[in-house]
Amino acid sequence: MNLAPAKLAEHLSLKKAETVAKKYKDAIIIGADTLVCFKNKIYGKPKDKKDAAYMLSLFSGTKHEIMSAFTIIDTSSNKILTSFEKAIVFFRKMTKEEIEWYVNTGEPMGKAGSYASQEKGGMFIEKIDGDFFTVVGLPLCKLVEKLKNFGIYAASA
Repeated sequence: MNLAPAKLAEHLSLKKAETVAKKYKDAIIIGADTLVCFKNKIYGKPKDKKDAAYMLSLFSGTKHEIMSAFTIIDTSSNKILTSFEKAIVFFRKMTKEEIEWYVNTGEPMGKAGSYASQEKGGMFIEKIDGDFFTVVGLPLCKLVEKLKNFGIYAASA
């Protein structure tokens, strides 16, 4: 599949939501997917520790993009809405020892781009242009806004 990263993230979120929606008759289903993009290449979850260290060394001292998409499906009306957000993450320069230590924590495994911004990996982030929750994997502010299209409103304080 040869889609631009944002479109690919949207497609993957739709497929995830559709898979779950088939099992429910009267529910709101949310599927999400996040992609890490660096120099026009998508970086998914690392295959192993060596792959994780490679990705982190690429990102060290540079910036990369995060594309997080979500799809909302109302199974009772079959209404579907898909959206995405983009954020830019700036990594500080990391030493080989820091990368090795981080990889050995096991945290990078199973994470797109080999890091978790909301966990130990956050120590490598200098700044984020965009929504932090987009980087985590679910653009929360945008999701709350889009849920209004389904009659769902955030509780007021």
